[in-house]
Amino acid sequence: MSETGTVREWHAEEGWGVIDAASVPGGCWAWFAALKTGRRHLVAGEQVEFEWEPAEPDGFEFRALRLWPAGASPVEPPLDRDAGVTTMAAWDIDPETLQRHRVDE
Repeated sequence: MSETGTVREWHAEEGWGVIDAASVPGGCWAWFAALKTGRRHLVAGEQVEFEWEPAEPDGFEFRALRLWPAGASPVEPPLDRDAGVTTMAAWDIDPETLQRHRVDE
């Protein structure tokens, strides 16, 4: 289930930011790979929907698994089965999608 939050800050050059919401006190750390927006950055003050999990204490106690603009649907990266690509980078696709599209060897 997703939750609505506000982008506190986004460091486009480093690819990370912080999302604020009631259920993630202190903020939720987000990495560009969690973005399901069709772009690689957010803007401070932007409303987003996100899914999160507890994180090991490393500055933030929560991390975003997926996030996208509030009121929109998540944009998943397209998979081109005809392109002849046999590997996918872990930061480009979430593990659940990777499992569904894994090619049997």
